[in-house]
Amino acid sequence: MGGEWPQAFERISCEKGINYRSHFNCMGAPNPGIELFIKNTIIKDDDEWEHYREEARRHPTPEDLENTKKFTRRALNSP
Repeated sequence: MGGEWPQAFERISCEKGINYRSHFNCMGAPNPGIELFIKNTIIKDDDEWEHYREEARRHPTPEDLENTKKFTRRALNSP
């Protein structure tokens, strides 16, 4: 799903002179508006949608939050 976003984000950041350091992908429970957008534009298959929705609603987990903290520390300390 949307597997090209990291490259697009890096490219656009560079074009705009933004100091792109990295990215961190962490699934989280989307709000209803975002959920509707994903269902209507990205995941149109009903079975795939149900799997995604069930998985997304389990996040963020304590492990997700710890990984976010670690990523943020590394990103803030990188040149």
